[in-house]
Amino acid sequence: MVELAKMFVPRGGRPAEVDEAWLTDPATTDDEAFGFLKSLPGIGPYAAGNIMQLLGRYSRLALDSESLRHGKAVLGMKGTDASIMKRLAAHYEPFGEFRFKSYWFEIWDYYETKRGVSHNWDREEVGSSFTASQL
Repeated sequence: MVELAKMFVPRGGRPAEVDEAWLTDPATTDDEAFGFLKSLPGIGPYAAGNIMQLLGRYSRLALDSESLRHGKAVLGMKGTDASIMKRLAAHYEPFGEFRFKSYWFEIWDYYETKRGVSHNWDREEVGSSFTASQL
């Protein structure tokens, strides 16, 4: 983590190893940004997908155990974890460059259905319930 953080900071008169402006430049394709992120130490597809959405790039999904819960409980998917992951990817494919956003809004809608509108949530009461085992 420390080595990764150092890559973003100019050191010893040298420019930063990671060009943050390049990552957010609309001329940089999502494929290029995603591939670059995965080349960084400790960054795999899941982390790269999350970083992409933080950069305002929503074409990649970051699927995990919460995604499996969502696929089963909300979308009615059945089968092995691997088969559900494939079906989730196919489910969001039509949303193209907005896959992650579509996924996130769908999950958020489910949370609000279970716990009420988010602006009324008490952090101590509701916050601890946001795990796949609690929803």
